Amino acid sequence: MAPAAISIENAILYQTLEQKVAQRTVQLAQANENITTLNEQLRAENLRMSAELDVARHLILRLDFLDMSVLYSIGKRYIRLPL
Repeated sequence: MAPAAISIENAILYQTLEQKVAQRTVQLAQANENITTLNEQLRAENLRMSAELDVARHLILRLDFLDMSVLYSIGKRYIRLPL
């Protein structure tokens, strides 16, 4: 093959490669944007679930306290122990 033909073929291959790199760069930027959005959603969901868990823990502690109060009251009334 003549040097000129090789140069033209290389130029075409280089241009095709440049186009593929540009397309892939756009795809990666879009994927990165999607990942960032999903990460923000996960953080928000994690905060919400953490807050709900804190509320549930406080309710459980409160119910345990109330149960102990009820047991104390029952014990005082029916067992007649000096509590």
